[in-house]
Amino acid sequence: MNKHTDLLSRLPELPIELFELSGKLDYSQNAPVITNRPQAVTVKPQAIATPRISLASHELRTYYAWVLYPHVMCTPFPDPEAVAALRLETAKPPSPRHAADLAVIADTRHFYKLSRFRGQDLATPWGCEVRYGPWFGKITYNQSCDDQVPDRWALFSPVLTMQIEWEGGPDDMPSLPNLTVVWNAGQPAEVTRQCCPGHRWCPSSQSCLRDSIDCPALIPQ
Repeated sequence: MNKHTDLLSRLPELPIELFELSGKLDYSQNAPVITNRPQAVTVKPQAIATPRISLASHELRTYYAWVLYPHVMCTPFPDPEAVAALRLETAKPPSPRHAADLAVIADTRHFYKLSRFRGQDLATPWGCEVRYGPWFGKITYNQSCDDQVPDRWALFSPVLTMQIEWEGGPDDMPSLPNLTVVWNAGQPAEVTRQCCPGHRWCPSSQSCLRDSIDCPALIPQ
């Protein structure tokens, strides 16, 4: 038994069911690894027979967030020195709820082995590292121009390739197993406004006016 095999034999088996609660393990499209990809959560905009534009302009906001989520990365040849330096114990994945936990989460790494995948034994077990973040995330808010249609939100995390969309307010974000998002809905990083359909921006009035209304003439100073 070589050193690599000996290290892997001491690792606990990856609890696949636990890490597949919100996304299946699959081969990565960008590297020869097995990873978990969260399932996208999307909400189709409501179909309104006769749209009613209630606002001349609508607000767009961008928020930055910390996303806490177990990111699984399995490779056929794990780093033996990194594995050997760890205490090979099974531990419950953390479930942080406050920003104060971010420093602890950043240092959290769990190692496992993957001996069976997609119902078949692997030729040799793969080594898996699980990290929980914090991963960078961006949340966008798009205010509806129509008071019949709810506002739209979206969360995206590039590292996790996670996409979550929802309607309503910030507290209506769908709940996913193993996911915690740390952000402040009252502190957007960026706020802009755009004209609603049927309106255009008039520099002279510094506002959005209906397409049928001429922009006021500029008054020389």
